[in-house]
Amino acid sequence: MRADRKIQNRAIQRFVKNNTRKNKARNVILVIAVVLVTILMTVMFGAGISIFHNFQLANLRTAGTKANGGLYMATEKEMEQISALDEVEATGKQQFVGEVLGVKGMPSQTIISMTAYDETEWENFIKPTVSDIAGNYPQQESEVMLSRWTLEKLGVDDPQIGMTISVKYKLLSGEEKQQEFTLSGYYTDFIYETGVTPNSGNTMAANLYFINHSMSKRAAGNMIVSSRFAEEHGKEEGGLGTFLIDDRLNAEEALALLDHAAGNDEIFVSGLSGTAAQALMGAMIPILAVIFVMISGYLLIYNIINISVLQEMHMYGQLKALGATSKQLKKIVRKQVNLVAAVGIILGLLFGTTFAVITVPKFLEALMNSQNGKFEFGITVSPLIYVFTVLFAYVTVWFSARKGMRLAGKVSPTEALKYVDVVHKIKGHKGSGGGKLYRMAYRNVFRSRKRALVTFASLFFGLLIYLTVSSSTQKLDYNLKYDREMPYDFVMEDISWQLGNEEKAEKSLDDGILEKVKNLEGVDKIETDYVEVTKVEEAEQFLAPYVKLQALYSGAEEEVWSDLRFKAVGLSMEKLQEFTWNSTLPDEEIQNYLESGTGIFLVATEGSDYREFTGKKIQVSKVGVSGESITYTVVGILTKASGEEGKTYKNQYLNYGTQNGSEISAFYTSEQGVERIDKTPHIQTIRIDCKAGTQGDISTELKEMAAQMDSVMISSKSEIKAGVDQLAGVIRAAGTVLGGFLIFMGLANFINVIFTGIYSRQKELATLESIGMTRKQIKITLVLEGVYYCGITMVLLMTVGEILSYLIFLLIKNGVIYFAVYSFPAVQMLCVFVILVIVCVTVPLVVLRSVSKESLVERLRKGQD
Repeated sequence: MRADRKIQNRAIQRFVKNNTRKNKARNVILVIAVVLVTILMTVMFGAGISIFHNFQLANLRTAGTKANGGLYMATEKEMEQISALDEVEATGKQQFVGEVLGVKGMPSQTIISMTAYDETEWENFIKPTVSDIAGNYPQQESEVMLSRWTLEKLGVDDPQIGMTISVKYKLLSGEEKQQEFTLSGYYTDFIYETGVTPNSGNTMAANLYFINHSMSKRAAGNMIVSSRFAEEHGKEEGGLGTFLIDDRLNAEEALALLDHAAGNDEIFVSGLSGTAAQALMGAMIPILAVIFVMISGYLLIYNIINISVLQEMHMYGQLKALGATSKQLKKIVRKQVNLVAAVGIILGLLFGTTFAVITVPKFLEALMNSQNGKFEFGITVSPLIYVFTVLFAYVTVWFSARKGMRLAGKVSPTEALKYVDVVHKIKGHKGSGGGKLYRMAYRNVFRSRKRALVTFASLFFGLLIYLTVSSSTQKLDYNLKYDREMPYDFVMEDISWQLGNEEKAEKSLDDGILEKVKNLEGVDKIETDYVEVTKVEEAEQFLAPYVKLQALYSGAEEEVWSDLRFKAVGLSMEKLQEFTWNSTLPDEEIQNYLESGTGIFLVATEGSDYREFTGKKIQVSKVGVSGESITYTVVGILTKASGEEGKTYKNQYLNYGTQNGSEISAFYTSEQGVERIDKTPHIQTIRIDCKAGTQGDISTELKEMAAQMDSVMISSKSEIKAGVDQLAGVIRAAGTVLGGFLIFMGLANFINVIFTGIYSRQKELATLESIGMTRKQIKITLVLEGVYYCGITMVLLMTVGEILSYLIFLLIKNGVIYFAVYSFPAVQMLCVFVILVIVCVTVPLVVLRSVSKESLVERLRKGQD
């Protein structure tokens, strides 16, 4: 029995091999289809996995540590108890030893910390968050390892392993020292980011030390010292125990578990909500593209295999008559499909990998070009890319071949020998117009309805993708984006307010800089935000909502009552008029208060009722300066405007004078009002509008000014537009390529249907010619069939497709690009339509010529055997 089975298997193998050689044209089309599907899947999975991986890497670099929990000043016993938990994977230790002194050019209230790590902390938690490591972790007491940013601040532009660096530092004991250190290694870290308060896990021990000692300093740079140095000079209050706990726990579960184990309620955890969801959302576009590719690939391969099996139905009937079983016939079809799939998938992987290596990095760079170096733009070469690609490509082929295998397996010899390739009965048509060529062509298109629908769907999907991408990204309303995000040509911003103690922020922007900006040729208009930090002399009960708000950042409410602070924001009268407020005072009286510098607006917060606040007096004084207090009258409460007006940048008071990370509330007054606190108040922001055509020159001048000031950041409309254009261009290109591939697959499906349809109807066409139908009429009929495929597809696209495209556009507009404008790409679609018409008209004629080379008699004899 086994010998018989081997003989049968060898016979099937020979048959498959010979039949594959015989049907070269069909197999070439099938291989091309599988190659296209595999290429697209390789690129999409490459992009999806790369986005997922790089999002996680960027989040890890932002966090600065893989640890998701810690305990300040943890004892060995507490860390042993935490380490004993099954849910805790690893524990480490950081030791803040001191800070480097005399570093020039450091942002306000930032320092370079001296930190030591134990082996687990460095290898497991910190090392994965840095990049480009050269050298080794310091072992000797005099060895150090520094980040490249820190080396630059210390004046070392060309670091060499083993070089000596002289550093002056201060230990936590207060002792200051000067010492020569040997550089054992250096690396790139991601602690400092312009405009963001440093809060990296690399220097978590230092930052917690400052917080617990009520100091506003933050570590922006890091000098890693050896464990020996830390043992010699470190203090208990600079220690931090860290751990990595199972992230399947939520924060409450983790804290309850850890508090019970260590008996210490000072434990903190972070990041347990997970960033995988965010990364997965970023990869959704490639995932959706894979689904479209699978559908289009299925439609194409299904049609090719189905038509192929139907064409060979006589052969399968003969094999069954000779004794072949249904299982063996299915096996023949499956082996032919597997052979084609293997060749197509291997070629597709080779071409797809090359294509992905070229295109995916460019796509990622445009997608995440604002990550401050935290985001890697290279493709993530992962075995998962190939596993998923092979799996999904083969699943697509296998599902496409299922019907063909069933047809071959269940056919009877008698039915097979009589088989005619018509799925539905052809109804009789009475009337004088039944012989019209356009009617004959229409009935021929739908003589196999399912095949026609599959062909229409295959063409439709590619065109839908192309239409959606083109209509959604062709036109962007930049004015809407500017109105909501950047209504000024340039903004110069003093970000020292965000880098530490606001009351000690440096005056990087002063009257001298303001005068230089005003005198630049082409400057049309300037707006200035003046800011000073004030302290309320005696906080009355009506200020309770603001006390509660500040207590969220500064400690207990009892302490805040005696140290309630407000940021005084001084703006022009014109600017204040653009905001929305509630007040019991008439507008004229409010204007008088503001013009005299005695009126202020408080901002809306929970519990701030304008009817209770309007008319109340507040006495404040400038923080850090002794002098007389200044009395202001509350003239109203600023609120957010409703509807579309509330989305406009200029109508939102929070865009002026305040920045992310501010721990105190603000009140708004006129320029005269802030000058009562300081005759030359701190300039936080200069907003500049230019005359047309002068933006380039002014940009150069402003950048030269900013280059001399470490804590000044410049943003502009042109930079925003350039970033949007780049991203839109990449999305447009990616969508066009994807749509082009799918359109090509649809056309391949159409060509296959036309070719096999005409080929299988050779005798039918010969019969029509024999009873009087001219060759010209046959050509017109076949051309009309192609025109019907093209026309019906375009009608579907212009109706159903247009509706679907607009619905997808609304999703894109509401979720991704709110300033997109739906614009039908008339020129592009006209070009696509012309190409479709040419293909649909040319292909039937070419096929007819190839099958009509024999004489009429020879064509009539075909199929008689």
